Amino acid sequence: GGALALFLFGIGELSRSLQALAGDRLRRFLHRVASTPLRALGAGVLATVLAGSSSATTIFTVALVDSGLLALTPSLAVVLGANVGTTASSQFIAWGATELAPLGLLLGLALRHFGRSARARDRGAVVFAMGLVLFALELMEHAVSPVAHHPGFLAAMASLRHPLWGVAVGAGITLVIQSSSATVGTAVALAAQGVLPLEAGLAVMMGAEIGTTSDTFLAALGRSRAALRTGLFQVLFNVASLVPGLLALPLLAAAVRAVFA
Repeated sequence: GGALALFLFGIGELSRSLQALAGDRLRRFLHRVASTPLRALGAGVLATVLAGSSSATTIFTVALVDSGLLALTPSLAVVLGANVGTTASSQFIAWGATELAPLGLLLGLALRHFGRSARARDRGAVVFAMGLVLFALELMEHAVSPVAHHPGFLAAMASLRHPLWGVAVGAGITLVIQSSSATVGTAVALAAQGVLPLEAGLAVMMGAEIGTTSDTFLAALGRSRAALRTGLFQVLFNVASLVPGLLALPLLAAAVRAVFA
């Protein structure tokens, strides 16, 4: 409960600090980045690859939309880019964006209190708010991390056979532990040990992408209509992409087997 409250407070602080920092230079930069759908898509991919978290990218995108610094249409392209970029995060499960939280908090606090100009202090407020959001995400993950290592949970993951069950388990576990990376990491480990069928493992990963939208949707609740639409778009897109993913599941599994034969 406390971690969730801190998360929502951090989102509000991030939105307000971005509004305070909004000068002509920042507006021009965002306009260039989002001037075309392709650029906005690339920005979402790059941000997610660097941060190792699609949730962080989409949450910050919601904050930008809520503060009026980013229009709705380019924000949707950024969200799409985050979904593309998140494929890289499964390769770097051991390193996540939440590890940057202490650095963001310390650097932001230093800038807020020791910045020589108002703009520097405003920048510090933005960095501090980003660190606060990441720290709250880390708290939520650690608060329920014992679930991810519970013998019952591991046994349930190993007993999956039907893809729909895999999707349901992946979404449910990610919703509880607030970390798609933890869910994906467990699925990869079980598949590597041969206790989780490949098709079921892929379905669990698809379900994790459904469960991970909860962070963004929570961040969008109570914000502007455009921010809410951005969060809702991610939910609808991930759900809609699930159908062709399940239909192509046998082909995806065959392709993986062929590559790693």
